[in-house]
Amino acid sequence: RYNMKHRFRITLFLLILSCVVWAVIFCCASAIMADDYTMLYVKDGGSGTHDGSTPSNAMSTITDAISELGNARGIIVLCGPVSIGEYTEPAHTGQIIITSCYNGIDYRKTSNAVMKLNNKYQLGGPVKFENMTVLTDGNTRLFFGCGYPLEFGEGIECTLSVESGTYP
Repeated sequence: RYNMKHRFRITLFLLILSCVVWAVIFCCASAIMADDYTMLYVKDGGSGTHDGSTPSNAMSTITDAISELGNARGIIVLCGPVSIGEYTEPAHTGQIIITSCYNGIDYRKTSNAVMKLNNKYQLGGPVKFENMTVLTDGNTRLFFGCGYPLEFGEGIECTLSVESGTYP
């Protein structure tokens, strides 16, 4: 009976220890990944210094943000409405993540963040879209990968603007 209790305690201790180790590894990996990406904020018209460092200093366009990133990997946070007409990204080799959620803040809820896609969107390098709303004004709004990796992650919502009526 003593051996059973002793074995149980050791097993329980090892299980808790392994959970703690995995939690530390996961947190460190997440921090390393975030540190490996340059983060920039974007909204129509921009604001403040327009350097993209914070929502109050947002850049005016996705083009500004991608140009600033160059070939570095980056996270572009839509922190307000962003209008896009016929659009081709600047060429880039680093993966870009475009999202409306960052650091625990969902800018769709706090600042009406939405990508207003009024025509086609063509990639200039690898891109992942996640946790964002795409608002279109018609039924021929398209994303083109142009031979680059294109990923739609979780939390993508596509809606038709009220002014557009309904799809045929």
